[in-house]
Amino acid sequence: MRTTLSRYRNIAPQHWRFLANRHDRPFIDPDLGITGLHFNLSHTNGLVTCIVGAIEEIGVDVERRDRDGGLDELAHVVLAPPELVRFTRLPRAAQPEFFFAHWTLKEAYVKARGMGLSLPVREICLDMASPQPTISFATPIDDVPSRWRLWSLRPTEEHIVGIAAASAGEPMSLNIRQSCFIDQN
Repeated sequence: MRTTLSRYRNIAPQHWRFLANRHDRPFIDPDLGITGLHFNLSHTNGLVTCIVGAIEEIGVDVERRDRDGGLDELAHVVLAPPELVRFTRLPRAAQPEFFFAHWTLKEAYVKARGMGLSLPVREICLDMASPQPTISFATPIDDVPSRWRLWSLRPTEEHIVGIAAASAGEPMSLNIRQSCFIDQN
């Protein structure tokens, strides 16, 4: 993370300092005098993802797509009622892809908000029918759906990445800067 941030500001990796909000979301220590630079990080077996931007409300999540243990139980906890209906109608083999596409976007959203799982994820509903997913909220979540841009990516055969960013009303784009494999052997 430090090396990545050093690509955006002239600070040596070892000089970055971080704090965390009450929900444990890390952010750059304001005493460094850095403005307009925000980040979020996620990892799972085999992949680390990082998002960096000028927008404070950005979030990323990554999961393995080949995991299906306990998805029936998790689906009832994570998916909004309309999503759960769609999930249960899918063939068993298609359920993990559906679940993790939704889960990673929801997790990216709650991370972008800086509130983690204190937000009720069942009250977040995603529409993945178009290339640009959209989001809607039930009453307990005080937010405006139109300000969010979402991306669902498949960087490898095994992984799915969800990205959420709050828009300031202007068009947004996603640029993948670097991707590399680090052999741990």
